[in-house]
Amino acid sequence: DPACATAKATAVRVDPAIGRYLTGSLPDDPAACNGVPVLIRFLSPAASVAVVAAGPGARTMEVSFHDLSGTTTPELRAADDGAHGGIDFVVIRPAPGDPAASAAVRAVTFTPLAP
Repeated sequence: DPACATAKATAVRVDPAIGRYLTGSLPDDPAACNGVPVLIRFLSPAASVAVVAAGPGARTMEVSFHDLSGTTTPELRAADDGAHGGIDFVVIRPAPGDPAASAAVRAVTFTPLAP
């Protein structure tokens, strides 16, 4: 959507049906552009990450490892045994072709990579 070209922010929103969630948004309008991807970057590499989506629809999660390799998964969970140097960041996206999906995230759990 061209109107969302500057959607480089996230917002915490509340929906009575699904509760509180994190979603992409415009910097000055948290209700706009909630379908844009959400990037979650870890301060230090993670050994594993699991995301709980908010609301209906399918999502995919792009995983970027410290060694610059990556993968995409519909599972919204990933792990690294240390072979890649840990997970640097993930990007949550609505699944292609699913009009009900958004990038809304209810929870993120992660385990730091052991030093």
